[in-house]
Amino acid sequence: MNEVDSTWNRELINNLVDDVTANRILAIPISESRPEDMLVWKYEGLGEYTVRSGYRVLITDYLQSDLHMSSTNEEYKSFYMDLWTLHIPEKIKIHVWRLFNNMVPHYENLARRTLCEEAVCPLCKEDLETTEHLLGSCRVLRTIWTSNKLIHEGTKFSMPHLLGFIRGYERDLGLVRENLYVSTALMRNEVWRPPDYGFVKINFDASFIPGNNFALIAILARNHKGEVIEAVTYMVEDVDDAFVAEARACERALILARLKGFRRLIVEGDSLTVIKKLTKNEEDRSIIRPIVHNIHRLRQGFDEVSYQFVNRSLNAAAHTLAVEGRHRKVCGA
Repeated sequence: MNEVDSTWNRELINNLVDDVTANRILAIPISESRPEDMLVWKYEGLGEYTVRSGYRVLITDYLQSDLHMSSTNEEYKSFYMDLWTLHIPEKIKIHVWRLFNNMVPHYENLARRTLCEEAVCPLCKEDLETTEHLLGSCRVLRTIWTSNKLIHEGTKFSMPHLLGFIRGYERDLGLVRENLYVSTALMRNEVWRPPDYGFVKINFDASFIPGNNFALIAILARNHKGEVIEAVTYMVEDVDDAFVAEARACERALILARLKGFRRLIVEGDSLTVIKKLTKNEEDRSIIRPIVHNIHRLRQGFDEVSYQFVNRSLNAAAHTLAVEGRHRKVCGA
């Protein structure tokens, strides 16, 4: 590691290991604050190993390999043959097949294929909408699964009880649809608002495409009149994760604010993961931990800093700046 600027010694790493290993090492984010090393399970958002996440990783790796397609392996053939012969609606069979192959069209998968901009769960607005989130951790859907346990656990009940459950289930779905409609309408009516007098609002975003190992980040600072006082783009190398790119963008926003002498900041971004990690008091064990640690260190140099998650529509200016910067390969003020 280069002690002066807290970066990887690229030349030394390339001399010690092969190119693939070197790229994986260089992609590990480090920062000036240099928090102590710790063991982190990268396949779980909290960084801690769970049996469920371990099982999920093994199954995913297995399905993505050619092993389960081997002619000597009859388990999956038998499973799918049994599945297709079940007397259940075809849409359920297809849904099970999609679950096994991670082809459920939830927002996280759609965003990965650039078919939508927002990957946040529209029901609870607390996390990314993934298969695991929908089936287990979504607060709104969990209330439905919890109420549904009387069927899954085989509880005996009378016909009136059953009718009451069905009516309650229908009412819950109606409330979900109503809340979704209201929240969607509110999102359409939202507009970017300038900060109060004495504050500077900074919007950050990153444009990242997997496989390129770099990201273009954009910082846009505006005063209480809504006037742009700083607009800068930076290229960040050795990045192979979108969350790392977004975290670097937020870090760069505070560095720019410190250089310009801003004292009171409102920092806005459309990365829910980054904003949540900056606002929570619990210890971060994710891959962006060094960056988050350095952002907290930088924050101590300001009078006041707050972080706010906003939808892509409210972060459109920074997003456009980042995308155009990447397309035109332009960096600077």
